[in-house]
Amino acid sequence: MRFSFHVQAGRLFAAGLCLMLVAASGCGGGSGQKTGTVSGTVAVDGTPLGVGFVNFEDSARGFGASAAVTAGAYKFDTPLNTGDYKVSVQPPSFFPTAAPAAGPPRDAIPDRYQQSASTPLTAAVADGPNRFDFKLEK
Repeated sequence: MRFSFHVQAGRLFAAGLCLMLVAASGCGGGSGQKTGTVSGTVAVDGTPLGVGFVNFEDSARGFGASAAVTAGAYKFDTPLNTGDYKVSVQPPSFFPTAAPAAGPPRDAIPDRYQQSASTPLTAAVADGPNRFDFKLEK
C-alpha cells in the first residue's frame, strides 16, 4: 500500500510540473501577435509639450498604454500590439500621482485631445519601429 501511495503522489507531482511548464511556455511572446516599438513627439501650436502623457487605446481589444512626454518627446518602454489606436494627450495633473506644478496648466492641451472619446488623433501601429508626431492645435 505504501509503495502505491508514493507512486501516485510522484505521478501527480510530475503531471503538475508538466502542466506548469506547458502553461509557462505559453506566456511571453509565443502568441504570434506582432508588435511594434512606438516613439514620437507632441507639440501644441508648434511648441513642444514640456511634460505630460500620451495614451494609446485600442478599445476593440480592451488594451491601452501610456508613455511620459518629456521635452516634447515620448517613447513606450515596451512594444505595443499592432493595430489601430485612439491617441489622447494629458497634462501631468491629469494623473493624481503627478505633481500639479510639474507641467503645463490643464488648459494648455485642448480638451478634445484629452479623452479617447473626443480625440481626433489616431495611430496605426505596424510591426517594427513606428514614429508618430502629434501636432495639437488650440
